Amino acid sequence: MKNKKANLIIISFLALAAVSVIIIFSARSPVLIVTEHSFIELYGKDRLNRASLAASIRLFRQVKTVAVSNETGEDIVPHAVSEVSSNPYCVMFPVRFLRSANLYQALNPKVPVIVMSGRSYEFEENTDSLDLIYVKTDIYADFYRAALSAAAHSQGKEGSIAVFIEPNEYANNRVGLMEAFFRGINEKENPPQVSFFTSIGELPDDFVVSCAVLAGAGSEFIEKTPGIPVILFSWLDPSILPNEVVLVIDDSPWAQIFGAAALAYTDKTEAFIVSNFIKIRRKK
Repeated sequence: MKNKKANLIIISFLALAAVSVIIIFSARSPVLIVTEHSFIELYGKDRLNRASLAASIRLFRQVKTVAVSNETGEDIVPHAVSEVSSNPYCVMFPVRFLRSANLYQALNPKVPVIVMSGRSYEFEENTDSLDLIYVKTDIYADFYRAALSAAAHSQGKEGSIAVFIEPNEYANNRVGLMEAFFRGINEKENPPQVSFFTSIGELPDDFVVSCAVLAGAGSEFIEKTPGIPVILFSWLDPSILPNEVVLVIDDSPWAQIFGAAALAYTDKTEAFIVSNFIKIRRKK
């Protein structure tokens, strides 16, 4: 009898503790992130829900989506945010909603507003944006890690690694990106050869590729050269990508929620966050 009573007390205590945790969790102000319906479809609804749950658990507060249509006016978005929560912990806007972020902050000056810019490094001069927090992708860290993976997939194969970089980024930032990539390559014994391109049209006919890195350019490579392992910088749902894709480097806002939320009540106005590296282990 004593054991039964002791067990009942323990179970009751655990149940009460669990209920208390749930109540506290639900009562805490949420993190809101603005997202378009079109993005949700391409990113994957289930994948977005998993990312939201994981971020909610890590932050110990709800992460809620403010889903808007592509046609929603920029001046309407702040009102859509307020309908989801009148007192959020912070609100995150993709950089394409920069004007909406400014409008929301003007209406809610005490709420931290974070702009997620992905690989965009330049912002137009905007005095209204001085209080916003900018989160950018640490593209150098991403290229370094991409190089490690590319070298591993090239091991024991003939040919060179082909890296395709978006033309504007190549023109403005090629030295830094190349240095970061070669830093990763040179960590390997017998490092493979590497060549950089801005389009598949620059690829010589006799060029043998052991692994391709598509960083904003060269998307046609997968169709024209099947069977070659591809590392893809993209936030697309991995389940809809070709089997050649062995690694997805996701720099979407959903990959950076936790790091961005940590800036909400600090003095920092800008931070660089690494992307989410998703290994594809299963053929589709």
